[in-house]
Amino acid sequence: MEEMLYARSGDTAFLIEQKPDGIFLFSFLPNGFVGDTWHQSIDEAKAQADYEAGAAIGSWEIVSAEFQADLYAKSKILSSQQ
Repeated sequence: MEEMLYARSGDTAFLIEQKPDGIFLFSFLPNGFVGDTWHQSIDEAKAQADYEAGAAIGSWEIVSAEFQADLYAKSKILSSQQ
């Protein structure tokens, strides 16, 4: 099972996924927007998440790849309710 890193800051959820072509940071906003950025390292992706959050994100937890699909679906449901 593929694992990813997950953290939350306010209403924004962040996922970091390591792929053969680099590290990707996914940002899930409550309005349904999902953004992604490419990074050379996990530390670089975490620094980008800190920047986007406007503050240092404390702890990251390991989650399964299936968690990403669930998070994406929830962000779309929340955006449709606004």
